[in-house]
Amino acid sequence: MVYNATNPFVSTQSGAPRPAATPITCVITAPTASASLLQGTPVTITGTISIPGTVIVKLGSTTLGSATIVGLDWSYSWTPQSGDIGAQTINATATSTEGATGNAAGVAVTVVSNASPLTIISSVPVRLWLRADLGVTIATGVSSWVDQANSVAFTQATGGAQPTRNAADSSLNNQATISGDGVNDYLSGAPTIAASYWRCSVAKYNASAVNDRLLDSVGHCTLLGQGSPNVVLFEQGGSNTSANNGFGSTGTWKRVLEQQSNATTDRLKIGSVPATGTALGRTASSSTMTIFAGAAAFFANGAFAEIIITDGIPTPTEQTNIDTYLTNRYLASILT
Repeated sequence: MVYNATNPFVSTQSGAPRPAATPITCVITAPTASASLLQGTPVTITGTISIPGTVIVKLGSTTLGSATIVGLDWSYSWTPQSGDIGAQTINATATSTEGATGNAAGVAVTVVSNASPLTIISSVPVRLWLRADLGVTIATGVSSWVDQANSVAFTQATGGAQPTRNAADSSLNNQATISGDGVNDYLSGAPTIAASYWRCSVAKYNASAVNDRLLDSVGHCTLLGQGSPNVVLFEQGGSNTSANNGFGSTGTWKRVLEQQSNATTDRLKIGSVPATGTALGRTASSSTMTIFAGAAAFFANGAFAEIIITDGIPTPTEQTNIDTYLTNRYLASILT
């Protein structure tokens, strides 16, 4: 009790502690952990707070801005840019009207480049571009997979022979993949491929029997495999010859690169490893190409995430940029 000189009949309480501010909690509800966000595409970051307040949204330690609050829900619109490509963490900090603060648990996401083979490669025509998140129609399984360069459709009418699509494959940075079961799954289409070409894919095989083929065209030309038996990745006209080295182990995603500049020379790599034993003839072809089978036989147990085929060889810079695009989207280990 303290004497009040202004009014001696009124006492003044002094030294009492102020009540503690009510704690505030903050939660990020979207995007969810491990989400892939596309460069240049707006993303709505949402969350909740436990009591009225404000929310600051951050990318790592960099402030993006203040969220819009409606009741105890908040949201913030963010458009990832080229400098954001790769692994990122979205954070949020809430501040109550009483001054209490609370941090949300960070959400790890991956920003994926919006570049594509159609924008990266301009020196030669892109003849075929298949990506497992684009142009896919699902029935029992994948009934159609449409190429994004020239609208060539690879189809399968029989439900029991339709490959399986994984919309977010955890073994490949949560990107979409399409798999054949090695029993009877396959798709067929008829792209026109030149005699001089470059082919790049992100692929894996899970198990093999003799001459299983992941991608084939009538004539059986390029057989890629892990010793014997062979897992065939690319075939297009010409004679039947196998490569002796391949993926190193089953279930491993790799970038498979092949270029053909004349009728006798092949340059073939699985990851960073040049394949051996290739001396293959080449012809231009507009014949039927099958995915996950060799001419509707020799079915492959494996998967693709992406297939790119060009007429002629892209420039070294374009090839480097394709590698960057693929590693940003998938995994750096596909090049090793």
